[in-house]
Amino acid sequence: MGDLTLLRDIDLLKRKVIYQCLTNDDIKYFAEILKDIVWSNVYIFDGKGSLLAQALSQEFECNFTDKISKFLFEETKTKANLVISGIKTSIIPMLGGDIRVGTMLIARLNKNFGMKDIILAELVAAVTGNKLMKAKDKQLKKEIRQDENARQAIKSLTYNEFEVVKKVLNNIQNSQGKVKICRIASEVGISRSRTSGALTKLESAGVVESCSLGTNGTYVKLKNPCIIKYINDNFGLIRS
Repeated sequence: MGDLTLLRDIDLLKRKVIYQCLTNDDIKYFAEILKDIVWSNVYIFDGKGSLLAQALSQEFECNFTDKISKFLFEETKTKANLVISGIKTSIIPMLGGDIRVGTMLIARLNKNFGMKDIILAELVAAVTGNKLMKAKDKQLKKEIRQDENARQAIKSLTYNEFEVVKKVLNNIQNSQGKVKICRIASEVGISRSRTSGALTKLESAGVVESCSLGTNGTYVKLKNPCIIKYINDNFGLIRS
Protein backbone atom coordinates (compact mmCIF):
# COMPACT_ATOMS: atom_id res chain seq x y z
CA MET A 1 0.00 0.00 0.00
CA GLY A 2 2.88 2.30 0.81
CA ASP A 3 4.38 1.79 -2.65
CA LEU A 4 1.04 2.51 -4.32
CA THR A 5 0.66 5.72 -2.32
CA LEU A 6 4.20 6.75 -3.26
CA LEU A 7 3.55 6.07 -6.95
CA ARG A 8 0.26 7.99 -6.78
CA ASP A 9 2.01 10.95 -5.15
CA ILE A 10 4.76 10.87 -7.78
CA ASP A 11 2.21 10.74 -10.60
CA LEU A 12 0.30 13.75 -9.23
CA LEU A 13 3.51 15.73 -8.78
CA LYS A 14 4.69 14.73 -12.28
CA ARG A 15 1.49 16.11 -13.79
CA LYS A 16 1.91 19.34 -11.85
CA VAL A 17 5.56 19.70 -12.80
CA ILE A 18 4.98 18.95 -16.50
CA TYR A 19 2.13 21.47 -16.70
CA GLN A 20 4.06 24.22 -14.93
CA CYS A 21 7.26 23.65 -16.89
CA LEU A 22 5.64 23.39 -20.31
CA THR A 23 3.75 26.66 -19.79
CA ASN A 24 6.88 28.61 -18.85
CA ASP A 25 10.28 29.19 -20.44
CA ASP A 26 12.09 30.69 -17.45
CA ILE A 27 14.89 28.38 -16.26
CA LYS A 28 14.86 30.09 -12.85
CA TYR A 29 11.17 29.15 -12.56
CA PHE A 30 12.01 25.47 -13.10
CA ALA A 31 14.55 25.64 -10.26
CA GLU A 32 11.96 27.26 -7.98
CA ILE A 33 9.38 24.54 -8.75
CA LEU A 34 11.82 21.75 -7.89
CA LYS A 35 13.07 23.56 -4.77
CA ASP A 36 9.55 23.68 -3.33
CA ILE A 37 8.81 20.02 -4.12
CA VAL A 38 11.99 18.34 -2.87
CA TRP A 39 12.89 21.04 -0.34
CA SER A 40 16.48 21.49 -1.38
CA ASN A 41 18.77 23.97 -3.03
CA VAL A 42 18.66 23.64 -6.83
CA TYR A 43 21.42 24.71 -9.22
CA ILE A 44 21.19 24.59 -13.01
CA PHE A 45 24.35 24.72 -15.14
CA ASP A 46 24.78 25.00 -18.89
CA GLY A 47 26.92 22.64 -20.96
CA LYS A 48 30.07 24.63 -20.19
CA GLY A 49 29.53 24.53 -16.42
CA SER A 50 28.31 28.12 -16.04
CA LEU A 51 25.55 28.62 -13.47
CA LEU A 52 22.31 29.57 -15.24
CA ALA A 53 19.91 29.63 -12.29
CA GLN A 54 19.58 28.68 -8.67
CA ALA A 55 16.81 28.42 -6.08
CA LEU A 56 17.71 28.19 -2.39
CA SER A 57 15.54 26.67 0.31
CA GLN A 58 18.29 26.10 2.86
CA GLU A 59 20.89 28.49 4.19
CA PHE A 60 24.24 26.98 3.29
CA GLU A 61 26.87 27.57 0.66
CA CYS A 62 27.40 24.88 -1.92
CA ASN A 63 31.09 24.85 -2.72
CA PHE A 64 31.42 23.86 -6.37
CA THR A 65 34.65 21.91 -6.02
CA ASP A 66 36.65 20.09 -8.69
CA LYS A 67 34.80 16.91 -7.71
CA ILE A 68 31.46 18.48 -8.63
CA SER A 69 32.94 20.01 -11.78
CA LYS A 70 33.86 16.50 -12.96
CA PHE A 71 30.20 15.47 -12.78
CA LEU A 72 29.09 18.65 -14.57
CA PHE A 73 30.98 17.55 -17.66
CA GLU A 74 31.75 13.83 -17.59
CA GLU A 75 28.96 11.85 -15.95
CA THR A 76 26.08 10.73 -18.16
CA LYS A 77 23.88 9.21 -15.46
CA THR A 78 22.28 10.53 -12.30
CA LYS A 79 24.47 10.36 -9.19
CA ALA A 80 22.33 10.43 -6.03
CA ASN A 81 23.24 11.26 -2.45
CA LEU A 82 26.90 12.06 -2.85
CA VAL A 83 28.29 13.59 0.34
CA ILE A 84 30.36 16.60 -0.61
CA SER A 85 31.66 18.84 2.17
CA GLY A 86 29.00 17.39 4.47
CA ILE A 87 26.17 18.20 2.06
CA LYS A 88 23.89 15.56 0.49
CA THR A 89 24.18 16.24 -3.23
CA SER A 90 22.53 14.64 -6.26
CA ILE A 91 23.68 15.45 -9.79
CA ILE A 92 21.39 14.97 -12.79
CA PRO A 93 22.61 15.37 -16.40
CA MET A 94 20.33 17.42 -18.68
CA LEU A 95 19.93 16.26 -22.26
CA GLY A 96 18.40 17.85 -25.34
CA GLY A 97 17.76 14.83 -27.51
CA ASP A 98 21.08 12.97 -27.34
CA ILE A 99 23.12 16.09 -26.63
CA ARG A 100 24.33 17.02 -23.15
CA VAL A 101 23.19 20.61 -22.69
CA GLY A 102 23.68 21.05 -18.97
CA THR A 103 23.52 19.65 -15.47
CA MET A 104 21.13 20.00 -12.54
CA LEU A 105 22.43 19.76 -9.01
CA ILE A 106 20.21 19.43 -5.92
CA ALA A 107 21.69 19.72 -2.44
CA ARG A 108 20.50 19.74 1.16
CA LEU A 109 21.76 19.10 4.66
CA ASN A 110 21.45 15.79 6.52
CA LYS A 111 18.55 14.02 4.77
CA ASN A 112 19.10 11.72 1.79
CA PHE A 113 17.13 12.25 -1.42
CA GLY A 114 14.51 9.54 -1.84
CA MET A 115 13.22 7.86 -4.98
CA LYS A 116 10.43 10.42 -5.33
CA ASP A 117 12.91 13.31 -5.11
CA ILE A 118 15.18 11.83 -7.78
CA ILE A 119 12.34 10.95 -10.17
CA LEU A 120 10.92 14.47 -9.98
CA ALA A 121 14.37 16.03 -10.29
CA GLU A 122 15.05 13.95 -13.41
CA LEU A 123 11.69 15.02 -14.82
CA VAL A 124 12.44 18.71 -14.31
CA ALA A 125 15.96 18.16 -15.68
CA ALA A 126 14.50 16.53 -18.82
CA VAL A 127 12.09 19.41 -19.44
CA THR A 128 14.81 21.97 -18.71
CA GLY A 129 17.24 20.23 -21.06
CA ASN A 130 14.64 20.28 -23.81
CA LYS A 131 14.05 24.00 -23.25
CA LEU A 132 17.79 24.71 -23.31
CA MET A 133 18.19 22.75 -26.55
CA LYS A 134 15.35 24.68 -28.19
CA ALA A 135 16.88 27.97 -27.01
CA LYS A 136 20.25 26.88 -28.40
CA ASP A 137 18.67 25.98 -31.76
CA LYS A 138 16.79 29.28 -31.81
CA GLN A 139 19.99 31.23 -31.13
CA LEU A 140 21.85 29.30 -33.85
CA LYS A 141 19.09 30.02 -36.38
CA LYS A 142 19.15 33.69 -35.38
CA GLU A 143 22.92 33.85 -35.94
CA ILE A 144 22.61 32.14 -39.33
CA ARG A 145 19.86 34.58 -40.32
CA GLN A 146 21.91 37.57 -39.15
CA ASP A 147 24.96 36.33 -41.03
CA GLU A 148 22.95 35.95 -44.24
CA ASN A 149 21.37 39.40 -43.80
CA ALA A 150 24.84 40.89 -43.36
CA ARG A 151 26.08 39.19 -46.53
CA GLN A 152 23.10 40.35 -48.56
CA ALA A 153 23.43 43.91 -47.22
CA ILE A 154 27.08 44.07 -48.35
CA LYS A 155 26.26 42.58 -51.77
CA SER A 156 23.60 45.26 -52.34
CA LEU A 157 26.14 48.10 -51.98
CA THR A 158 28.07 49.85 -54.71
CA TYR A 159 31.79 50.39 -54.22
CA ASN A 160 31.32 53.93 -52.86
CA GLU A 161 28.46 52.82 -50.63
CA PHE A 162 30.69 50.08 -49.25
CA GLU A 163 33.30 52.74 -48.42
CA VAL A 164 30.57 54.69 -46.62
CA VAL A 165 29.54 51.62 -44.62
CA LYS A 166 33.11 50.94 -43.51
CA LYS A 167 33.48 54.51 -42.28
CA VAL A 168 30.08 54.45 -40.54
CA LEU A 169 30.90 51.19 -38.74
CA ASN A 170 34.30 52.47 -37.67
CA ASN A 171 32.72 55.74 -36.48
CA ILE A 172 29.99 54.14 -34.38
CA GLN A 173 32.58 51.98 -32.60
CA ASN A 174 34.85 54.92 -31.87
CA SER A 175 32.33 57.67 -31.08
CA GLN A 176 29.50 55.91 -29.19
CA GLY A 177 27.26 55.71 -32.23
CA LYS A 178 27.43 59.32 -33.43
CA VAL A 179 28.37 59.93 -37.07
CA LYS A 180 28.52 62.99 -39.30
CA ILE A 181 26.96 62.03 -42.61
CA CYS A 182 28.25 65.15 -44.39
CA ARG A 183 31.81 64.48 -43.23
CA ILE A 184 31.70 60.85 -44.39
CA ALA A 185 30.24 61.96 -47.74
CA SER A 186 33.12 64.38 -48.16
CA GLU A 187 35.73 61.77 -47.23
CA VAL A 188 34.34 59.22 -49.69
CA GLY A 189 33.73 61.82 -52.39
CA ILE A 190 30.00 61.27 -52.98
CA SER A 191 26.86 63.25 -52.27
CA ARG A 192 25.19 63.33 -48.87
CA SER A 193 22.04 61.75 -50.35
CA ARG A 194 24.00 58.75 -51.64
CA THR A 195 25.71 58.43 -48.26
CA SER A 196 22.31 58.43 -46.55
CA GLY A 197 21.16 55.88 -49.15
CA ALA A 198 23.89 53.47 -48.07
CA LEU A 199 22.74 53.83 -44.47
CA THR A 200 19.15 53.21 -45.55
CA LYS A 201 20.19 49.92 -47.18
CA LEU A 202 21.71 48.79 -43.91
CA GLU A 203 18.54 49.75 -42.04
CA SER A 204 16.37 47.87 -44.53
CA ALA A 205 18.50 44.76 -43.97
CA GLY A 206 18.10 45.09 -40.20
CA VAL A 207 21.81 45.70 -39.71
CA VAL A 208 21.53 49.13 -38.08
CA GLU A 209 18.95 51.62 -36.93
CA SER A 210 19.47 55.37 -36.92
CA CYS A 211 17.94 58.64 -35.84
CA SER A 212 18.85 62.24 -36.57
CA LEU A 213 20.49 64.32 -33.83
CA GLY A 214 20.09 67.54 -35.82
CA THR A 215 23.30 69.56 -35.91
CA ASN A 216 25.01 66.93 -33.75
CA GLY A 217 24.90 64.41 -36.58
CA THR A 218 23.18 61.02 -36.74
CA TYR A 219 22.98 58.35 -34.07
CA VAL A 220 23.54 54.88 -35.52
CA LYS A 221 23.00 51.70 -33.47
CA LEU A 222 24.47 48.42 -34.65
CA LYS A 223 21.80 45.67 -34.52
CA ASN A 224 23.64 42.94 -36.38
CA PRO A 225 27.32 42.60 -35.39
CA CYS A 226 27.73 39.83 -37.99
CA ILE A 227 28.36 42.53 -40.60
CA ILE A 228 31.60 43.55 -38.87
CA LYS A 229 32.76 39.94 -38.69
CA TYR A 230 31.83 39.40 -42.34
CA ILE A 231 33.75 42.47 -43.50
CA ASN A 232 36.76 41.65 -41.34
CA ASP A 233 36.83 38.02 -42.50
CA ASN A 234 36.68 39.06 -46.14
CA PHE A 235 38.31 42.49 -46.21
CA GLY A 236 39.88 43.08 -42.78
CA LEU A 237 39.01 46.75 -42.75
CA ILE A 238 36.90 47.37 -39.66
CA ARG A 239 38.72 48.46 -36.51
CA SER A 240 37.45 46.87 -33.31
